[in-house]
Amino acid sequence: MDDNPGSEFVHPSEDPRVIAGQGTVGVEIVKQMKEMEQGVMDVVVIPVGGGGLASGNIMSIKSRWPGCKVVLAEPEIVDDAKRSFESKTLQGHPGGKAALSVADGLKTTLGPNTFPIVRDFADDVITCSERDILIATKEVWTRMKVVIEPSAGTGIAVVKGEEFQRKYKDAKKIGVILCGGNVDVAKTCKVMEDMGV
Repeated sequence: MDDNPGSEFVHPSEDPRVIAGQGTVGVEIVKQMKEMEQGVMDVVVIPVGGGGLASGNIMSIKSRWPGCKVVLAEPEIVDDAKRSFESKTLQGHPGGKAALSVADGLKTTLGPNTFPIVRDFADDVITCSERDILIATKEVWTRMKVVIEPSAGTGIAVVKGEEFQRKYKDAKKIGVILCGGNVDVAKTCKVMEDMGV
């Protein structure tokens, strides 16, 4: 930073301003549900990597809908958030595996600002396979005609998975945050083809 006097590094997930800004997604969900007279979501599912999106929206959703469950979705190959949540201690990725996930936006880890929010206020962290992430991503592309990245497909994959269906079988209103469309479609299609998706 010395080369650029007056500049400031803003961490993409740990900066409190970024966390607060990401939390506006939850504010918008609450607002739209109110405008549609749909009441309160039973569960909101949020993909988690570095935790900026997750922690910001845990706070914005829980402050408005205390009874709403917030479930974080994570690739099982980079399950630091799940292990951190369950052990109540900040965990990293097992050596080198992060590079293998198709959900490249979720390869980062929780940090000192995001972890305490996830630890204390999330209701659950559920993981899913790489194949299920690709299947979910492709389904959104083809059925909804919305170009999402595999990181966003992680939330859909978790909702469709056995663990979520068992734990939240009584949930009627489920929201999933589709967290981005930064994807190389040709490359992702090749990975889908290679995995038989």
